[in-house]
Amino acid sequence: MKKEIQKMGVINITPNSFSDGGQFFGDGAALKIANQIRLFYSAQTLIIDIGAESTAPINSAVSQEEESLRFQFFFSALDLILDILPSLTFSIDTYRFETFNLVLRKIRSRNKFIPVWWNDISGKCFEQAIIDLLKSDKNLHYIYCHNLAPTRNESGEHIKFIPAIHTASGWENHLFKYFLSAFEHFEKEGVLQQIIFDPCFGFSKGPEDNFRILDVLPILIGKFQLPWVLGISRKSFLKKEVLKSKPNLEGVELLKSCKQLETSLLARLSALVDCGKIIERTHWQ
Repeated sequence: MKKEIQKMGVINITPNSFSDGGQFFGDGAALKIANQIRLFYSAQTLIIDIGAESTAPINSAVSQEEESLRFQFFFSALDLILDILPSLTFSIDTYRFETFNLVLRKIRSRNKFIPVWWNDISGKCFEQAIIDLLKSDKNLHYIYCHNLAPTRNESGEHIKFIPAIHTASGWENHLFKYFLSAFEHFEKEGVLQQIIFDPCFGFSKGPEDNFRILDVLPILIGKFQLPWVLGISRKSFLKKEVLKSKPNLEGVELLKSCKQLETSLLARLSALVDCGKIIERTHWQ
């Protein structure tokens, strides 16, 4: 597998996401979502990640009914972008089967063949329903994330479940074992070609852990010849790192410095990866 880098654009249909909360929520949201998708499309960012619940530790979980209701804005937006729909891939960010199945049905009612990914941040892949779903739709992919919360409903409480690992080599060993068990499971079930891995930066990790993982990730990407999603865009650990050396920075200048750090870290990682597919999850178009 040669090295390939793609961009995944993020849109959050929430009032409280850390990056774009409220921007795509409420009156006029469908048109704003459609316009944002077109902006990503014009920048050749053809993978669009859509979520309707913030899983940041400061925010409370919403009900499945509320999450599904928020996705109605996205469904309306789909009808405004039918001309570019065949060129897109949609990644649906939810840890709920019910929500994902609803969104999948709505997308398939408009196009039966475009790729759809389930961005499941729960870290719960050993469920027969996932295998059955993948086998029923060959244009469906599953993103397996690192999250140590014990149940799906506790996915957003990941900050409570951080392992006591304080070295880069310790994280390399932990993540290798974590993803190896999933790799073997999906391979046995015959759906490995539909699987994507995600270390899930910020989930079940302290700020310094994220940098340790970035150091060893090229090794892990080399061991597992699968696509990897890398989502460090606008993460709080970047902000904390920037403020160590520039404690008075704020506003636009702080955001700019975080973007520069993000770009530098991803460029360094990419340079160390010899082969494999990297999908950079970004809030920038």
